[in-house]
Parts: sequence; C-alpha cells; structure tokens
Amino acid sequence: MTTNQAVFPVQMMAKLMGVSRSGFYVWSRRAPSDRAVADAALTERTAKIHGASKETYGAPRIHAELADEGANVGRKRVERLWKSIKYEEVYLRAYETVSHARTSIGRYLNFYNARRPHSSLGRKTPDHAYFKQPLLAAA
Repeated sequence: MTTNQAVFPVQMMAKLMGVSRSGFYVWSRRAPSDRAVADAALTERTAKIHGASKETYGAPRIHAELADEGANVGRKRVERLWKSIKYEEVYLRAYETVSHARTSIGRYLNFYNARRPHSSLGRKTPDHAYFKQPLLAAA
C-alpha cells in the first residue's frame, strides 16, 4: 500500500485488502521488530562472508563461518534469509555461466543492502538503517 499511495487513495486500497485505514497508518509508523533488525544485521554479515569466499559459499558454509565467529544462529535461519535471494534473483534468471551467476548475485546483494528499501526497517535500506550511509535511489 505504501508504494501505491501516490496513485490510489489509502481508503480504497485498505477496503480492497480488508484492513482498516487507521490500522495501515499504525503499521506504517511502527518501529521495526527486534527480529527484523537482527535479520537485517545477519543478512549483512552473511553477505560479507559470501563476498569473502569469492561468492562460492552457500547457506551451509555461511552457517559454519558464523558458528566459527561465535554467532548463535541456526542453519535454518541462515537458509531462510538466503531463500529470499533465491526467489528474488536466482530463480528469475537463466545464467549463461557460473561466473555470470556470481556476478549477478553479487550485484543483487549490493542492491539488497544499499538500494532496496525494507518495510521492516521503516522503508530504509540496511546500509542506511545500521551504518548511517546515505540513501541511494532504488534501481
């Protein structure tokens, strides 16, 4: 609904989605949950591990690296975070070579952290929310 506010009235969208208008406004002003904040920080850490491995590590190896660093995080949680990358990048593309896939996924991780606003972070990017880097225009 936030994305379409400039095009459609909130009251109409709320009615179509079966939610109250006031509920939407309360939700849109709500601070990110502790889990959303932790997930965004963990995604940033996993992206750095992935990059340091020359973009060869998947969720199992990333989980092992996190465990070596002393992070108390489950394998399934790492897999859940990386699942969004699969759905938003990998499954939508037909890569010609492995190097094309690595390059494209690396670009996506940069987009995900630096340019893609997250509703759980108050429409901020993880870089802006956690590292106070300036907001970049979404691609």
